[in-house]
Amino acid sequence: MVLLSSSTVATLFISAITCLCTFGIFIAGYALQQHSVRNIERDFRSLDSMQADYEHMTYDTNKEQSILDPETGELATLNQGNFAYLQLLSEPNPASICSTIALYKKLVEGGSTIQDRLFMYPQEWDLIMSTDPVINKALSFLREASKKYSFWLLPIDMHVIIEQGYSLTDSKLLRIGELQFMAYDSVLYLRTPGLLLNAQELDKIILTRPLPMKYEPTRQESYRNAAWIGWRHARTSPTWLFEDLEILLLGRIS
Repeated sequence: MVLLSSSTVATLFISAITCLCTFGIFIAGYALQQHSVRNIERDFRSLDSMQADYEHMTYDTNKEQSILDPETGELATLNQGNFAYLQLLSEPNPASICSTIALYKKLVEGGSTIQDRLFMYPQEWDLIMSTDPVINKALSFLREASKKYSFWLLPIDMHVIIEQGYSLTDSKLLRIGELQFMAYDSVLYLRTPGLLLNAQELDKIILTRPLPMKYEPTRQESYRNAAWIGWRHARTSPTWLFEDLEILLLGRIS
């Protein structure tokens, strides 16, 4: 019979506790790793699903669809193309930001069939925090709302305008950011603030108007379309439509 001293027993006990703790930490780390892997796999599956949905939503711009207009009882032609709504702000006015969010919320709740909704703003908003806490709160609310109501935030680099000493305006922001529209057949610009009563009626402004298509100097309908009035008119509508994005025709709804 071998007698163990108290120091030997203590050493064995400590070694056993150390082994158990090490094993427990290993199991916990392994479980955490597997949980992280599953989350990553789920995120990738979500991205694949979103890509598939986007491809499924892609329109054929060469086709048209006719529907029955409930007001006139006549067939109305819907253009099948790649369309978007646009709002923009050059100044972080909290009231205008709230109006922007409210309009996109109304588009979602009103069942708008035009899925792409864009919001352009100066990139400086993301780089420099305002000294006004109300503005900071409004911008935070804007980012949260963009996820909830599915509209794209498009920060536009305006440093060239600022360096040249010009003041930021909506029109300058629009001109600098117009390349964002190259992927679309039509982009409907809605000025802020505004109030939307019927999303589907607003859709018809794009979907039932004839598309000028590619600009051709010898084809007047490509730039003197019945749907548009030239942007050089003294008075302009709060609703603008961009067409033929190779030259970016800008006009107001007649």
